[in-house]
Amino acid sequence: MLQIALGEEYDYNEQACEKKLTKYYGGDEDRTWQELSDTLLLLKIDTHDAIGFQWWDCGELQFFIRKSDLEAERFEQTYCSLYSS
Repeated sequence: MLQIALGEEYDYNEQACEKKLTKYYGGDEDRTWQELSDTLLLLKIDTHDAIGFQWWDCGELQFFIRKSDLEAERFEQTYCSLYSS
């Protein structure tokens, strides 16, 4: 969500992320939680050596989108993130 709203990379610190988002939404914690809950995992692609998908060391690609963007078919608003062990 941090990438989608602010264009910033997520540093895997949930508290810092929540603080930044709350500041972005003018201190409105309810709005922050609403935005976080409206962000959906659209697609997840796991590493699969047999078919040639290798995301670093056995990672996965995850694509996120806001519910409103999905409903409006605004797929250009999709965010891709790479997770790896």
